[in-house]
Amino acid sequence: MEFILDVGSHSLKLYRRLEKTQRIETQLVETVTWEPMGGAEEASAAVVENLVQNVRKSAPRVPMTAFGTEAMRRNATLARLAEATFDQLDVRFQIISQETEAHLIRRAAMATGAAAGQDIVNAGGGSIQIIRPEGAPQLLRFGIVDLNEEFNLLGSPAHRDLTGCTEFLTHSLPEAMGSFMYTGGELTYLRHFGVPVRGGRCARDAFTTLAHRLEGLTVDQLMRDSPYDPKWMKGAIASNRIVMALLDRSGADAFVPSDLNIGHGVAAQVTQAD
Repeated sequence: MEFILDVGSHSLKLYRRLEKTQRIETQLVETVTWEPMGGAEEASAAVVENLVQNVRKSAPRVPMTAFGTEAMRRNATLARLAEATFDQLDVRFQIISQETEAHLIRRAAMATGAAAGQDIVNAGGGSIQIIRPEGAPQLLRFGIVDLNEEFNLLGSPAHRDLTGCTEFLTHSLPEAMGSFMYTGGELTYLRHFGVPVRGGRCARDAFTTLAHRLEGLTVDQLMRDSPYDPKWMKGAIASNRIVMALLDRSGADAFVPSDLNIGHGVAAQVTQAD
């Protein structure tokens, strides 16, 4: 067994990699939403330390690998604090590039046989990766946290610039989008809110109905009903706007929601190395 910790820009995701008969299983153990891109580096590092220490108490001898993404790439102080924390706790740690993020998402999808012939979209707190069936991935240098700040998506419902957000996303996305898979816990999210997913696909109309309903709620109301921890829902409106812009760009009447994430790609990469 091994733990894999995805130190993302919106959440910390802890995975357990288990070796079972003739297969490897990667399980999401815990999701902790944090806000490392808002400053307060020492407080952010303490959140990471607390999570790792809790894991160490329950499984002191199990190895752990951690990797940082956009929050660490943008903030050298936070990166140094994280590196020192992980070193003290005997956790292997590296900061990966956005290109590597895209590679890991592709690897995760390939390992499961998912997303054949379609685009894969992974939206994080500080970056978005669009992996095409062929050719190089398209890398967007903004993410959910940036959209929240730029368009006041965590403000009161009447003061959110939803139109501006959609226009920005439509302008930023590739013109030639095909059918797509949207990763990062989306399947669990839709199931939590009772949105039908039939044949692995969520219909545009069903998704849009949910998105518009949630846009009428305050942040406090959103946080009271979450498939993960309460703060995870702070990213829901921005994420929903990304999906709706993708649907408009692609002209698709449905998309594939997926719980795949970078941690699954790390586990698949380790498995291949073994």
